[in-house]
Amino acid sequence: MKLKALALVAAVLMTASCFAACTKTEKPGTSTPDSSTPDSSGEESKDQGDSAEHNQIEITSTPVENLESTKTSTDTSEEVNLLWYQWGDPAEESDMVYEKLNELSKKAINTTVDYQFADNTKANLIISTDEYYDMVFSCAWQTNYVQNANKGVFAELDEILPTVAPTLYNFIPELAWQGATVNDHIYMVPVYKDSAAAQMWALDKSLVEEAGITEAELDTLNDDIASVTPILQKLKDNTDLEGVEAPYGHTGSSLGRKFDYITRSVAGIGIPFDAKDSKVISLLESDEALYNAETYADWYQKGLTNKDAATVEQAPWSPMFIGQGWLNCEAFWNNAEHGEVVIRTHVPAVYTTDSVIGSGHAISVNSEHVERALLFLQWINTDFEARNIFCYGIEGTHWNLTKDGTVEKTEQGMNKYRPASFSQGTFFTTIPEAPKERNSWDGLLESCMSAKATPLLGFSPKTEAVETQIAAADTVWKQYSKNLECGMSKDPAADIATALEALNGAGLQDIIAEYQSQVDEFMK
Repeated sequence: MKLKALALVAAVLMTASCFAACTKTEKPGTSTPDSSTPDSSGEESKDQGDSAEHNQIEITSTPVENLESTKTSTDTSEEVNLLWYQWGDPAEESDMVYEKLNELSKKAINTTVDYQFADNTKANLIISTDEYYDMVFSCAWQTNYVQNANKGVFAELDEILPTVAPTLYNFIPELAWQGATVNDHIYMVPVYKDSAAAQMWALDKSLVEEAGITEAELDTLNDDIASVTPILQKLKDNTDLEGVEAPYGHTGSSLGRKFDYITRSVAGIGIPFDAKDSKVISLLESDEALYNAETYADWYQKGLTNKDAATVEQAPWSPMFIGQGWLNCEAFWNNAEHGEVVIRTHVPAVYTTDSVIGSGHAISVNSEHVERALLFLQWINTDFEARNIFCYGIEGTHWNLTKDGTVEKTEQGMNKYRPASFSQGTFFTTIPEAPKERNSWDGLLESCMSAKATPLLGFSPKTEAVETQIAAADTVWKQYSKNLECGMSKDPAADIATALEALNGAGLQDIIAEYQSQVDEFMK
């Protein structure tokens, strides 16, 4: 069965649901973020449209195969070759795949691409030395998106998106475009996937059953980090944990999962999700940080976490973990060695700037082909055949379709073409890989459609005035972080107070004051 033969009636319904969920009413970068704080009610944010309309959306069982294309304003009469720096390393048979993609993109939009790769060091060197490129992978953690957007090295896209890439513009939700906005302009095409981030509990299913943990007990899991403590204890007391030391293996856990981060450096600075105002604080000043640190210390004393968390570089396999996911994402976390997992929601999905810019692609301000590069990013995201070739390789060589309509990788595909698909483009135009089910994206799509936005969605700080203080405070925080995040603190309240005193001495309050001024201006 060929990709082109997969245009099913159900896909049309999925397309309708996507477009209903992301109808645009304003130019990107101009709408005001929803001021409501996120909760578990499932109520849509104001930017997502009327909730009654969303209740009528039918989530279907197939990926988006037939996005209705809207004509671009870009002239494609001249053939163009683009230079694209991706993240990671090329797979052994990448060239074979890129040759096929260039054949298709030449036919579709008269464009070919020189597919290259760059790690953070190389990409930043390319940018800082004004070396020519057209597109580059950029996000919060690679080729710092906000910093480079503020420097003016990326092209502004907001004015041309609706005409050059209207299909892409309508496909990606308004809240995602809003999250990618820096100083009223969009400089990246965010990868539309789990752009509204939810934190999920995940537990090894066989050990849960062996320990006699009931569905009712699993249903007690919530946004309270300590709600899992009785379950960890039952796993420790009633199973062999498949040979690992403790039911929770880690190298340090977050002190704040319900916190809208302006920055994750300097221990974290931002605004708690449940804040009644827009006061910027250090994460260490929040009730959640102390509560989490005390919980981790309790786990450490009870033997519920690995004792070497502070010294190992890689965490051991963990019968329980917390990860970014969505309802019905179990199949994505199941693995051959340890089997299936069961999941429950820890922190419901919410759009934050941090979650939206976790993966994306920017276009160089010096590109000679800004519009064509944007048109290509539309094509690679929304063309069903191209997106699946990019993700899985050549059908019949690297993968085949199962009778259930999912992807089954061949041995050649497993060994010679396994790209970092999360960095390539949207999930929603890819076919799930077996043993995942054909409808595996439904829960994620529904999560993205119903998620709320934090008040700071689209806010990105300018750091120039406090870069010295940030560097100094970051160095200080490294002296205290492992003790609190790994549960080794014997008195978390005292240790947090000591850390804050040291951070303040390094300029923490200067940083907070600078960010507060910028937030106040943003919220006007």
